[in-house]
Amino acid sequence: MGTDIGDQVKLEKEYFPMDAFLEFLGLYLGDGSSFKSKGGYLIKIAAFKKREVNIAADVLGRLGVHYNRIDTGYQFYSKALYQVVNPLGHAHEKYIPDWVKELPQARLEKLLFGLMNSDGNHETETYTTTSKRLADDTQEVMFKAGYVAIVRGAKPEPPRMYKGHLFKNNHPVYKVRLGRSHLTPKIHPRIEREIPYEGMVYDVSVPGHLIFVRRSGKAVWSGNCWEGYVTLEISNTTPLPAKIYANEGIAQVLFFEADEECEISYADKKGKYQNQKSITLPKL
Repeated sequence: MGTDIGDQVKLEKEYFPMDAFLEFLGLYLGDGSSFKSKGGYLIKIAAFKKREVNIAADVLGRLGVHYNRIDTGYQFYSKALYQVVNPLGHAHEKYIPDWVKELPQARLEKLLFGLMNSDGNHETETYTTTSKRLADDTQEVMFKAGYVAIVRGAKPEPPRMYKGHLFKNNHPVYKVRLGRSHLTPKIHPRIEREIPYEGMVYDVSVPGHLIFVRRSGKAVWSGNCWEGYVTLEISNTTPLPAKIYANEGIAQVLFFEADEECEISYADKKGKYQNQKSITLPKL
């Protein structure tokens, strides 16, 4: 599934290895910044811990850029990459570009690698961000990669010092928890309940009838509700009057699940019984 554009991605007039670019993008979304300087288009990736330092160096090396080690991580110049990452905004504004979210599962795994190795916790498999949009995008990517994910709000961490650098945050925090098991949603019997209701019920309809549904940060893949009415046509072929009584069992309705949607539906044909709700008497 997804749209693959090959092993290389063209940005401006330059080509970059696709997998390395996606890992870099994940690192940038978590720990990156970019701005114009006298020297050109500057991109920085923060890296303090040994694991972060080693991973960032490996990714940038495979990306093919000439980077320099600085006290807060790495920096390099690239106009092509700058024009991709700079529009993504500051930390609390960042997001995953739509074209990236449409890539195949194997490519999205590379993006998740970068995300989890920037602002991710490998023990709890939780990604933390101050961007609500990025949290939602990350949940979507996790689902498309074959996992489940829950988004929850959290309290901002208090200011802290790390190797002489002050880290503080004044924005809401969102945590995206990745799950590798329990991939089939279930309705808990103590939660399920019937609610009296009268009125119209509305539903969206999409091609393929597959919908991404989320409530309270929990999301599932869902299907469209069935549309239409069950219509029974009863023909009287006898010359005598025929009477039908309730509960006599004159018909049986069977529902069959198809592997694909029919090419032409009854609604497409504009059948005369479409949306009929009452009995239609015969015309003599």
